Amino acid sequence: MPKPGGIEEACSPDAYMGFSGFDEEHLSILQSSLVRLIYIAFGTSRPELDEVYRIAYLLASSSIEVRLVLLPQGLDGNGFASTVSDPDKALSRVLKDALVLPENTGGDHVC
Repeated sequence: MPKPGGIEEACSPDAYMGFSGFDEEHLSILQSSLVRLIYIAFGTSRPELDEVYRIAYLLASSSIEVRLVLLPQGLDGNGFASTVSDPDKALSRVLKDALVLPENTGGDHVC
């Protein structure tokens, strides 16, 4: 059953490994699962944004599209959902407005 915003499956890797824990092993798991699009919804502090860009470039180099979700007023996902009257509609809106990061490099893969 689709989740808010039409997403069928979602996970929050930062919930169990911290935002700086994403590495080549995680990338390999995503690649083997045929993931082609990831939404990242970290905070907006300088360290968090630096990590978003690091992860985005790692993913883009493997032809995985990355979108940065900017939640209003620096809220996390739970805080955001609890401040809106219709969380499904509000989440759909912020996902639609997510920024594409970085421009996809296409990687060096030859099939």
